[in-house]
Amino acid sequence: MTALASSASACPLCHTETGDKIRAAVFGPDFWFNVGVTVLPFAIFLSITAFIYFRVPRREPRVATSTRATAQ
Repeated sequence: MTALASSASACPLCHTETGDKIRAAVFGPDFWFNVGVTVLPFAIFLSITAFIYFRVPRREPRVATSTRATAQ
């Protein structure tokens, strides 16, 4: 296959005008914004999951002193 690399091209559109337009649209000036918007839901769900898993343990409710005195 290495000897026939020219005939074993993976993408027939890569070296055409259409391929150049697609590449310019995907890797355009707003590329990092699009990556950030795509990753943002994963970061939010990961933070919620971490908060639920590693949350601060709740304290036991305090018992009123009058109830403690009558229970003894």
